[in-house]
Amino acid sequence: MTMQQERGKGAGRMKWVLGVSLALNLVFVGLIAGSAYRFHAKDAERHGADARPQSYGAAFARALPREARRQLRNSLRESGLGTDKGAERELLFTQMIALLRADEFDRAAAQEILQAQAKTAVLMQGRAQAGWLTLVSEMDAEARRTMALELEDALRRGFKKRKPRQ
Repeated sequence: MTMQQERGKGAGRMKWVLGVSLALNLVFVGLIAGSAYRFHAKDAERHGADARPQSYGAAFARALPREARRQLRNSLRESGLGTDKGAERELLFTQMIALLRADEFDRAAAQEILQAQAKTAVLMQGRAQAGWLTLVSEMDAEARRTMALELEDALRRGFKKRKPRQ
């Protein structure tokens, strides 16, 4: 076999791996979007058409002033979140793909992979909360009141593009 033919086979496998990874990502996004839509519809029935469930973290982060959001994002990057985890995330997805392709599904191994992903998410959430608390603790009373108004407005109308109060 020539070197070019060997490269062609490797590229073909990589395309399949990337395709399966994309498909799994789309499945998860679909599940999350479907779940959000379902619960949104139930809340809208129960509390009126304007009720919108929000992620706690996203709501609090978006209510921060622009510069504070930038500081929070930078502190998370400096802590190593989102930079060195890429290889770990890729490995976990590759392992899950292998499990899904196997003739016999190993539920315990799949559970371990999901738990590893959840552990990373909890770590990330904890660091984001600590950074948020630090920023808010350093604000004066007027800045916190402005942030409270932003949060109230956002919860009332949803987090669409907004004009900052600053």
